[in-house]
Amino acid sequence: MFSYNQEPFWRIKNDSFFVMIRQASEIERLYIDFDSFFASVEQQLQPRLRKRPIGVLPFMSKATCIIAPSREAKPYGVKTGMRIKEALALCPDILFTPARHDVYVRLHHQIYQCIESCIHIDQACSIDEVVCTLLGRERNNLEALAHRIRKILTATIGTYITCSMGFAANRLLAKIASDFKKPKGTVIWHPQQYSEYLFTLELRDLPGIGRSMERRLHMANIHSVKKLYSMTAENMRTIWGSIEGERFWYGLHGYAIEPIATSRGMFGHSRILSPENRNPQDARNCARLLTVKAARRLRRDERTASTFGLSLRFENKIKWFGEENFALAADDHSFLNALTTLWTSAMQHNGNNKNKYPYRIKQVSISIYRLNKSEQTQGDLFSEDEQIQKTQGKQEKWLRLTQTMDEIVNKYGNKAASLGVWEDPPEGYAGAKIAFGRIPDLSDF
Repeated sequence: MFSYNQEPFWRIKNDSFFVMIRQASEIERLYIDFDSFFASVEQQLQPRLRKRPIGVLPFMSKATCIIAPSREAKPYGVKTGMRIKEALALCPDILFTPARHDVYVRLHHQIYQCIESCIHIDQACSIDEVVCTLLGRERNNLEALAHRIRKILTATIGTYITCSMGFAANRLLAKIASDFKKPKGTVIWHPQQYSEYLFTLELRDLPGIGRSMERRLHMANIHSVKKLYSMTAENMRTIWGSIEGERFWYGLHGYAIEPIATSRGMFGHSRILSPENRNPQDARNCARLLTVKAARRLRRDERTASTFGLSLRFENKIKWFGEENFALAADDHSFLNALTTLWTSAMQHNGNNKNKYPYRIKQVSISIYRLNKSEQTQGDLFSEDEQIQKTQGKQEKWLRLTQTMDEIVNKYGNKAASLGVWEDPPEGYAGAKIAFGRIPDLSDF
């Protein structure tokens, strides 16, 4: 059986963030990261793409960018976020294919079941990354465990969807280890030796250190992982500007970190529109469908909300934001009314500032927030205000109608029942999209 050292848990409160910290003396975590996941899935399902450099696009348009290059495209310098023109200049033979988020989510659940048959998954960190806690005999033969997971994945999912695995004392180190030998690597870092591997990496190789954070570190005369490792927790917190810097220090030094679960704060969706759909009518159609999608997720989570927000980004990078407050609600009618009010305001801004706010809308974002659990929501039963009673009565009727439409949609599909005509825009940009840290439910599609 495994054992911890004798140091107790430390319970720390910083900036209203509670966390449990202790020094780990053994390998406790397995991090599994799938290699070029979107592209590998397309190669598995489309034989013509196999062993070819490919780029997965949000939709088929020359004006968009790559959201996932295949492992064959990466040696040419093709990266996530690269424009199509740049990718073709680096790799003239690259092929492009549109993303199919519903397919990726279905495969994610199949992969999840395969891994669960070998070891329990603590958390799906993203669509293609999971972290597991190693208990008891699971720590005795790590290579055999990795082999067993790969074998069932190959047999069940296919040979083109591969993963890299990292074993280490905590989640952060296991994540770094999983990236150490990609693709298809298995890396085991024991607590006594992980620092010697860390010091061979560049700052940008560490999760959470992007261009902006690297610039901050350089300004603090930190140019290597070894120098970063020698900092104090307090100094790292100062550079990060938040408790995240301190958490990063503990993770980098092999401490097991158990954050206290936090509750959801909002439901939202955002879409970048293709150039042919950046006119106000198509953009509003997109915003309307995104609103209904978010409202359905709100109801599935048995929540209500009292604020709706709309954000627009125009082609010249100017942004517009507005929010509308109302009584706690969960029905489509309340949120769509808020959208109408805000959209009218946004377009009036457009009309009054034609030189500053062009009508070409590049990105639409909606958010539903200030949430309550449904069972905590109760109208003012004793109010003598007739207007309040009338409003509450209408809202209850709209909610019952919306719930009935939800039942019809769940049985027959999105277009079976809606307030107004449900017509998906070109490229299907109103469908659910996979975001970092969030995996849509299949019912979102």
